[in-house]
Amino acid sequence: MAKNMEYQTNVFTIAHYILLFMVTVTCASIVTWLILDRYNTQKFNSTNITYIMNNDPCVKQTRDAVSRMWSFNQELIPTRYKTIADAYSNDAVLTRITGYCDGVPFMCRAGQLRRTCDPCAIQTGRHHAMEMHIADMIRSNCGYDIYKK
Repeated sequence: MAKNMEYQTNVFTIAHYILLFMVTVTCASIVTWLILDRYNTQKFNSTNITYIMNNDPCVKQTRDAVSRMWSFNQELIPTRYKTIADAYSNDAVLTRITGYCDGVPFMCRAGQLRRTCDPCAIQTGRHHAMEMHIADMIRSNCGYDIYKK
């Protein structure tokens, strides 16, 4: 009878198994987090943009010309930039976004199209596309490579 008592489970062996399980889960979580973190930084790492802050006449003229084009001659805007502006407002939101548009609060939930919940989505997409257009025109007209790291 005493021999059978040696092999029975007691409180200390149960605690030992619980501790072993918790350590295993923690280690697996850390490894998973490291793998996902490494994948996300490689996938979503964007190029650094160098903003030109000087008063170069070429940069000023290019900015003014593109701004006038977007304001008054929209038929001259290249299709690429119109597509960028439309794509921004038609993107599905990945996380919850809360903000203000012209003093009006709004909230977008994951999965919603940005244009259905963000009242400034069209203006923001247009502004983003216009800035890309300006950057590309500065690079081609003035010789600055603003996308260089």
